[in-house]
Amino acid sequence: MDRGLLAIVAGFLLVVALSVGADAVMQGLGVFPAETRAMGSGLFLLATAYRAGFTLAGGWLAARLSPRDDQRDVQALAGLGFLA
Repeated sequence: MDRGLLAIVAGFLLVVALSVGADAVMQGLGVFPAETRAMGSGLFLLATAYRAGFTLAGGWLAARLSPRDDQRDVQALAGLGFLA
């Protein structure tokens, strides 16, 4: 498998794992309500903020693992994240 593709997959999996894990921790601590209840705007802002940080971490990982210097793999990961 192409190392560029592996870099994209690794970055995406990191973002997913961190996001799902942080959501579970927040819900377990009682910061986020149970899945059957609605969240307020402030909690959505909190989730958006930490997910943005996780997205930067995924982009950094993809850039570090990518065999190319032109950032095509990071841009592909950004496009994938936009679609997901």
